[in-house]
Amino acid sequence: MANTLNLNLEVGAAFSQLSNNAAVMPVEGLVNFYAANEGIQSAFFAEVGPEYVFDHLTTMPFTLGLGLSAYYVDLGAVSGTEIPGANLGLTDMLNYSLQANSVGFMFEPRVTYTAYCLQPYALAGVGYASNTLNTFSENTPTGSNAVPSNSYGSNTEGSVAYEFGAGIQYPLITNLLLRLEYRYLNLGNAELGAASGQTTGEHLSSSDISTNIVDLGFSYQF
Repeated sequence: MANTLNLNLEVGAAFSQLSNNAAVMPVEGLVNFYAANEGIQSAFFAEVGPEYVFDHLTTMPFTLGLGLSAYYVDLGAVSGTEIPGANLGLTDMLNYSLQANSVGFMFEPRVTYTAYCLQPYALAGVGYASNTLNTFSENTPTGSNAVPSNSYGSNTEGSVAYEFGAGIQYPLITNLLLRLEYRYLNLGNAELGAASGQTTGEHLSSSDISTNIVDLGFSYQF
């Protein structure tokens, strides 16, 4: 065995349970209350990047990989019910929803036990996430007299991201590994932009955006 340069590609599903802050004051004296639906939804994840693998670091059959990865994750939708003017005693509701996604980069160390054909590994990572919330919409459910207001604009902001996970790889053919893995990914925070006519700096936001990912990947060894 010898040190190798690998190219990794992973594609899979992101299982997310997103939420948002409960109360927003878009204009002075008016508070809207937002209750996000609970439940896990599945969306899409993809990652690609190079990894340099150091062999023979110890007398034990372990390798250390140091990778740089670019990723995209569709986090799905945040949806729920809204009460406009809840602080004024109003009770009529709206349905609301918005979309969330993230792109970014990770530095990913990976330790692999290579004594057998099925090779388990553990990974971790830290990096930068560019999180976007967009496509905010409201509609009036049957029986409600609430009127949709000016929608929040789209917004993208950066945040520190981190991950950890584990998986197993199998050499398919010479220079090609098949991988099945799980990872937990925390992407930090994001918020929507301002609505037209808004007079405060309060926005609908989502904190501690995280997702659980199950993916299938390939690693090509040069």
